Amino acid sequence: MLYEGGNRRVTKKMQIFVHFVRDESGVTAIEYSLIAGLISAVCIGAISTIGNALLGFYTAISAALAAAL
Repeated sequence: MLYEGGNRRVTKKMQIFVHFVRDESGVTAIEYSLIAGLISAVCIGAISTIGNALLGFYTAISAALAAAL
């Protein structure tokens, strides 16, 4: 049988556990980090594609200038 002081400790531990389970601040941080990661991946892909297109463009200009000289 629990005495009064022990009952308070159990109640306090239960309150801490319930607060921990209901706390969603960590979940929000994880969601934001996943969103930032996805945005970064899309940006890297877009920049890579644009970079390759520009490389082809400047290569064509270089070849045209070399042929003209």
